[in-house]
Amino acid sequence: MKRKYYILPPVGITVVLLVVLFCSVFHNGSLTIEDYITIDTPARIHPDYTSTVIPPNIAPLNFQIKEPGKHFYAEIYSQNGKTIYVNSHNPVIRIPPRPWRKLLEINRGQKLNCDIYVKDKNNRWCKFKTITNTIAKDEIDRYLVYRKINLCVAWYDMGIYQRDLSCYNESVVLHNSTYNYGCSNCHSFLNNSPDNMVMQIRSTKYGTPMLMGRGNEISAVNAKTKVTPGKCGFTVLNNSSSNPWGSLETTWEKTWLRPKISPRCSA
Repeated sequence: MKRKYYILPPVGITVVLLVVLFCSVFHNGSLTIEDYITIDTPARIHPDYTSTVIPPNIAPLNFQIKEPGKHFYAEIYSQNGKTIYVNSHNPVIRIPPRPWRKLLEINRGQKLNCDIYVKDKNNRWCKFKTITNTIAKDEIDRYLVYRKINLCVAWYDMGIYQRDLSCYNESVVLHNSTYNYGCSNCHSFLNNSPDNMVMQIRSTKYGTPMLMGRGNEISAVNAKTKVTPGKCGFTVLNNSSSNPWGSLETTWEKTWLRPKISPRCSA
């Protein structure tokens, strides 16, 4: 009986190689290491997540191992729940989100430990001293708003962005391309609430209005007076119960600029 031989087409070979490469680089799984050298100092990592307090709703704190080696392995564990194993052929440790969230949630107030192993060029495993952090009992505010600016070119590719701290999702609040690439300047929230926000912009086309956001309504305030040019560098709010925006609204409010944005954070 003649044997049959099958020739894998080039596309199939490429797919197989990509699958093998993906599994070797991104595989997350336990690894049994019985023979290793103990290092009495913690591994150098970046960012330096060492002896710190971690909010229970924070995104996975991925890091890079700054020790020389060709194979890297990390075990992340706490008092309760399953250990997270990250096995990588590059120094970047990417923690899977679901196990990370579950581990932090069921261990609020407990210690979070990380054991790091590195295989050197002589195929010897080195186990570094355990890195220990503390999981906070209380959560942090889920959203953070900040300005991103290109430092090489003035007033180019600048905007106010919002980051969901429970993951790595980032969204645009207002980009300067919507107002002729002007400057996105100071911004502030009343008592850290997304319902009330003020922001200063500087534009050759629209002037220097202060944007005022209340709920889903956006209006613009002309801050220019006889003694001030209107270019505000900070915001002063009169926090009264009857009118939290003070006399700023009643004296200078103009509604000639209404960007189609909402300062409210999404759920």
